[in-house]
Amino acid sequence: ARVLRAPFEAAPVGCAWSASAWSAAPPRADAAQARESRDRLERFLGEAVAAYGADPARVHLLGFSQGASMALGVALSRPDLVRSVVAHSGRLLRQLVPAAPPGGLAGLPVLLQHGRHDPVVPLAFADEARGLLEPLGVALTRRDYDLGHEIGAESLRDLAGWLAARLDAPR
Repeated sequence: ARVLRAPFEAAPVGCAWSASAWSAAPPRADAAQARESRDRLERFLGEAVAAYGADPARVHLLGFSQGASMALGVALSRPDLVRSVVAHSGRLLRQLVPAAPPGGLAGLPVLLQHGRHDPVVPLAFADEARGLLEPLGVALTRRDYDLGHEIGAESLRDLAGWLAARLDAPR
């Protein structure tokens, strides 16, 4: 089995895709680490598809918090690697939005989910992500919930239904 773990230490919570300066407003992510993590994730996806003989057109990325940032970052730089993206309670780092977006983004299904009461990644970041994604032509679905920085029963039901509708649908 192939497993990719976030490569940077984030005491006391474990691992992170990039360091964050939480004392800044808004919190700043280490852009170099974020790009390094995104590149690592892209390599992993290619290796996993090859190792398992999988169809790259059936790869769906789901991420929560920093994982959502990474999933969106991969989709924007290498839409050929993913069929759809679910980003829950994350943000789209401006540093991961390519200056010249690649072909293949138009119509890419993206589900953007967020808690209205998220104290870690405030709802304003979901608004910002929508503003960055819509001009790129992705097929964006946005859902907000009465949640904090968490996945709830309703958001999980919505995610499962949204993903099930796309698992075998042609792009």
